[in-house]
Amino acid sequence: PGVGHAIGAHLARFGVRTVGDLQQVSREVLFASFGYPGLVLFGRAHGRDDDPVEPTFVEDADGTLRRRLPGAIHRDSTFEPEEGRRDLVEAMLAYVVDRAAHKLRGLGARAGSLEVHVLHVDTRTPAQRRAARRAGRWAPAGDDGSPLRRVRRALESPSDSTDQLVHHARVLFRSLPRRRALVKRVGVVLHQLAPATGWQGHLFSDPDKDRAAAAPSAPGPGTPGAAGPPGSRADRQRRLDRALDELRDRHGFGRLLRGSTWPLAETHPVTRDGFRLRTPSLNQ
Repeated sequence: PGVGHAIGAHLARFGVRTVGDLQQVSREVLFASFGYPGLVLFGRAHGRDDDPVEPTFVEDADGTLRRRLPGAIHRDSTFEPEEGRRDLVEAMLAYVVDRAAHKLRGLGARAGSLEVHVLHVDTRTPAQRRAARRAGRWAPAGDDGSPLRRVRRALESPSDSTDQLVHHARVLFRSLPRRRALVKRVGVVLHQLAPATGWQGHLFSDPDKDRAAAAPSAPGPGTPGAAGPPGSRADRQRRLDRALDELRDRHGFGRLLRGSTWPLAETHPVTRDGFRLRTPSLNQ
């Protein structure tokens, strides 16, 4: 942990490929090469880590053990080179939401709100960047040309449905002002996690909401061909999520991919574990 592409490549040039190799490197050399992260690597290679140990499960007052939920679930990915095609950016957004929702259901939890953030290539002049740093506004979501924009909104009700979370993320993404700059990174954060309760089936669907979730550009009510399939979309999507989770746990996440993420196959190799992202630690 802590060794990504950049540090890993630098260590490999000096023949350091295992923890045993890393133990032979002095603390001073690691600090001179990587700064504070080098000190962290030195400590971990020697079995030292000051981070507190947090239990996987916690005990309720009645003695029941339940899984400890994280404060939030983060998933994002960096484009290299930067990407300007909006359909590929939305496909990556759908993919990271799919990964986050899979993790969410694995924890037995639901999310109450969702945040989308997009990092563009910084097109500000050096003087504008220096002024932003002095003002403490290095990368806010503003209209001053700053590269990072983020938006967060609560869901109508807590959810662990990939279909609902992807739809919500797309709505938030499309609400952000468009930039001429290329996109460098896109990500999602699931907030307000709470244990999932029992599922209440739905006898009927809301046709308008179902059409919007299935295809945001679909024809409106009254348009020929606008009627969706009968039954509850929420119930069908729940069964689909359950089936996908079981198959992915057995055969690998990348063996079954949703159509909304498939445009990424043009630019990212597909492995058993999913699309190969730029940073290995994000491929989860």
